Amino acid sequence: QTVAPPLCSADDASYPRLKRSLSWWKLRLCHQQLLATMDTEREDAPDEVPLINQGIQKVAVDDIMTFIGYGPLQFIAFCMVGLTMLAFRFNTSLFAFIDISVQDRWNVSEVTFAIIPSATSVTNIIGGFGYGYMSDHFGRVWPYALSLLNIGIFGLASAFSPTFATLVVLRALTSLAVSVVTSTTITTLIEFLPVRNRGKVVVLAKLTESLGSCICAGLAWWLIPTYKLGWRYLIIAASIPIFLATIFRLVFHLQSPRYLIARGRLNEARTVFSRMARINGKHLSDFLPNEVQFKELVVIETPKSSTLWQTLQNFSAMFKSPYLTRTLLIGIVYVIQGMSSDGATLFLPNILNQLKVSPYFTSFVGYLGQFPGILLMSIIVEWPRVGRLNSLRFFTFLTVVSFFLFAFVQNTVSIPVFTILIYFSMIPLDALFNAYIVECYPTSIRAFSLAFFKIILSFSEICIPFISGYVTKVSISWLYPVVWAGLFSVQFIILLFFRFETREIKLTDTV
Repeated sequence: QTVAPPLCSADDASYPRLKRSLSWWKLRLCHQQLLATMDTEREDAPDEVPLINQGIQKVAVDDIMTFIGYGPLQFIAFCMVGLTMLAFRFNTSLFAFIDISVQDRWNVSEVTFAIIPSATSVTNIIGGFGYGYMSDHFGRVWPYALSLLNIGIFGLASAFSPTFATLVVLRALTSLAVSVVTSTTITTLIEFLPVRNRGKVVVLAKLTESLGSCICAGLAWWLIPTYKLGWRYLIIAASIPIFLATIFRLVFHLQSPRYLIARGRLNEARTVFSRMARINGKHLSDFLPNEVQFKELVVIETPKSSTLWQTLQNFSAMFKSPYLTRTLLIGIVYVIQGMSSDGATLFLPNILNQLKVSPYFTSFVGYLGQFPGILLMSIIVEWPRVGRLNSLRFFTFLTVVSFFLFAFVQNTVSIPVFTILIYFSMIPLDALFNAYIVECYPTSIRAFSLAFFKIILSFSEICIPFISGYVTKVSISWLYPVVWAGLFSVQFIILLFFRFETREIKLTDTV
């Protein structure tokens, strides 16, 4: 069996003539080969040019995703994940606004109130393992929907808590699924995106999460001062988008094709690819002829079984070459970033109240600062000389500067301005770092890896609310922001040692 020569090459003088004479589908294959050849060095891809088998180009999964392109299918997935992230952030932002009302209702201190976020961190650990395993074992659809339903039911019930202890228990049960919502949403979105759109779209999805926090801040500004039971109404309002997101996921029930391939379910994967192409107004047969077997045409990594033992073996690969160094560095930075972000925002209204500034209005205005920050990051994250790592370094450095300015330049004008600057630089970090993590690991452990880092963060978050509450009680106005500025400074230093850039790197499917 002979291997057919390439349709064309970048330096072929006859390329203009070929462009005029070839039919549309042959021209598309020609362009695919040219782009792959030109991008080889930039993407650190293998030197080997994709094979032509019986005149048909053998392609990787990312090549199929490139053919399908970004269209209505990806927009629907973006809306689904966006609604989920909005609902998720709405719920997780509640603690920053109900703390004063809860403390007054049951006469508890800041340190006692910290039991609630600490208890949620404990259940994050338990739920992260369970839902994370389910996502990599049963796929991206049902674990996604069940985790949202978990948050919706227990979150709604917590609005009717008769005692502080009941509130603690119900919010803890709500958080059983919080860590996996973070990992599953980002994983689901990335696995439906072409290579060139991944970073930009995932960062833009953070806009919807920011919108959730702004809605929470706006409703808190209205409900809590206006109504005696305003904080309960706020919790009820937070449950509504959760149930809407659950319905959306059950209606948009496409399974991730990468997950299906990683599990060896090739016929189902081809069916999903075909539906994706059809939704985007294309025909998969133009790229993958029906008469050729899918497994003979597509470069498929050896599928792994989905048993618990195999999942644990895949998980152990995170601590072996080539993943060991990045796992250690990512773990350290993820914990520092999560601790700093959560600690800085948890008692921010209390700090603003101490500084004689309207806590709810200033928080709401500060949350608006997220939007230009996320838009800026979505632009620079795909620039060749910037990419993921330099974007993370730039925004981390800006966050450090913002906290120091907040600490030592305090007046009625500067405090709202620096609050906006803090949110402008700090919030986009979470979106990009989550995208970076899932790009670093294969499909077989992608959701579990992000859930794992969330679990590690949850261990530290058990004590962070108490530390944050204690720092809030100390009558030193500059101490609270300086603590978080110091942690972000450590994060910036560690980011300088990161070397694995994931911009336009093709995703892998199995360990």
